[in-house]
Amino acid sequence: MKKYVYDLKLDDIRLTKLSGAMRFNTYRYYEDGEDCDRSKTVLEIYDKLGWFNKDFVDLEPDTMFSPWVIERLLLKKYDNDFYIKDYKKWIVEVKKLDYDNMSNSLAKHLRFEWLLLDRTVEHYSEIFSSPILNKFLENVHTIGNFWIVPKGHDAYKCKKFNDSPIKAIGDILRNFSLYRDKYSIFDKQEFLTKFILRFNPFIDYTITNKDSIEMIFKKLEHSNRFIEKRSSVILGRLNSFSHSVSGEL
Repeated sequence: MKKYVYDLKLDDIRLTKLSGAMRFNTYRYYEDGEDCDRSKTVLEIYDKLGWFNKDFVDLEPDTMFSPWVIERLLLKKYDNDFYIKDYKKWIVEVKKLDYDNMSNSLAKHLRFEWLLLDRTVEHYSEIFSSPILNKFLENVHTIGNFWIVPKGHDAYKCKKFNDSPIKAIGDILRNFSLYRDKYSIFDKQEFLTKFILRFNPFIDYTITNKDSIEMIFKKLEHSNRFIEKRSSVILGRLNSFSHSVSGEL
């Protein structure tokens, strides 16, 4: 059985010599590759697990813990002035663009180019060198961080729950009668087991704007452990070609 538990960004040969934050930021800068949660490799995994295929028209793949939301928060916590002012200065002086009239898509693309500049990397070296963050930015594009949601729920998660997968799962469970036909699952426990979503109820993984850098890193350690354990359970299912694993985490 092919080993599926790896950072799927590595399917892009241009990223194989990079790691952690540099790999993630370069992946986001390129913009021309496949989304990892919808790549050929991961679609094969979904199909084997019975999670998703082209016949599931009301569902779509999603990344549970969103890397950019967390990386951006850490950078702004560390030095928000630099994040805003140096980027704007670079846009105006180097790119010769009208900062106030850039499209959102261009601004986001150039943000990742700015993140790869030597001066930016050096300024945020304390953040970018964190082993916890680097592990997280690799874990987020492994199978343990992917799941299947009703179409549109990803945007809803971003807007209402600040990208918190814990709160998104809670919303689906509270409103399961609205979603069960989409999943063709009629029991909440079956849903949790099938998608391996049994979080430890005593750990709150949700990162908020009020968290300190230290608290964000502490929560990321929990997120890393969850993703890695979930990846291991999924690999066990793939290797056994059965759904005999309970999915308890």
